[in-house]
Amino acid sequence: AGLPKLSARRPLVTRAAMAHRASLVILGSAAVAYTADALKGTLHKISSCDECGGDFCHSNKWAADTSDVEKTYYLGSTLAEWGCKEFKHQDIVRNKDTEVKYVVEAVEKCLGKADGCTNIGEGDGDCDHDSECAGGLKCGTNNCVGSHFVAGDDCCYDPEGGVFDAGWCEESKGMDQSKGQESLGTQDNVPECIDKCRSDPSYTACEWKTDSRECWRHTAAVLAASGDAGYQCYHLSADKQCALGRCEACSDASATVKCHLDKECKGKTGDPDTFCRQDALAAICKKSEYKSASQCAVVSKPTTTPAAVVSKPT
Repeated sequence: AGLPKLSARRPLVTRAAMAHRASLVILGSAAVAYTADALKGTLHKISSCDECGGDFCHSNKWAADTSDVEKTYYLGSTLAEWGCKEFKHQDIVRNKDTEVKYVVEAVEKCLGKADGCTNIGEGDGDCDHDSECAGGLKCGTNNCVGSHFVAGDDCCYDPEGGVFDAGWCEESKGMDQSKGQESLGTQDNVPECIDKCRSDPSYTACEWKTDSRECWRHTAAVLAASGDAGYQCYHLSADKQCALGRCEACSDASATVKCHLDKECKGKTGDPDTFCRQDALAAICKKSEYKSASQCAVVSKPTTTPAAVVSKPT
């Protein structure tokens, strides 16, 4: 409730200025989708230490050796399927837990180039076929955003990811989201803004100002965009934000209760987790807005065992 909040980056403007903004052409009005993961390239799994004439099993050859290394890359075909002719001593990365090693095929920056691009990343193009996009992405239709593109350019997107909407990011319709907001300075293009924004895994949305190329990261829940033609807001889906612990983004009472329980009892395992969830659930289910949650239907008052009666000696 109340008036929309105003932030320092969005001063009040005259009707003439607003009309000028409205006349700006936002290329690719269709939503551009991104994933929360996969920024650095496409992984091709290595099957042996000397496959394709490489030297993959010595640690001094690895550009990265981390747990869950797959989360920061696209997953592609095996090295054998990709082809030894494509191996030109690119970076090698390893998952230190599974010891699986990969060749990294770099994502190509296409930025509106009409032909010749392969392994194109999210939000980039111009693509003509899904096969030109990095692992798992699809080639969209008239969906590119940014000054490097012209009307009709097609960009790669992830159908399972979030979307770009016209306007600055809002916590709800008409309410500017200025909590948990961080300026990332100016970036050359939309893909680079998204890349910088997503370097913090706690992000929920990335915001881009078209004329000045300013970029912001949001870490609080973002569930809408203003519709203003001078900005673009990429935000994760409500379900993904809910999974990140932004409970106000959860779609129903049961999901919201689960989100609060996960936050309340984070880091606890075994009996401490069980007892924590029991106590937290009892408190949550007293609130009227959560009465319909499936978890609250089974909450009952704990039973207590009466103390043993001690008889007085006669």
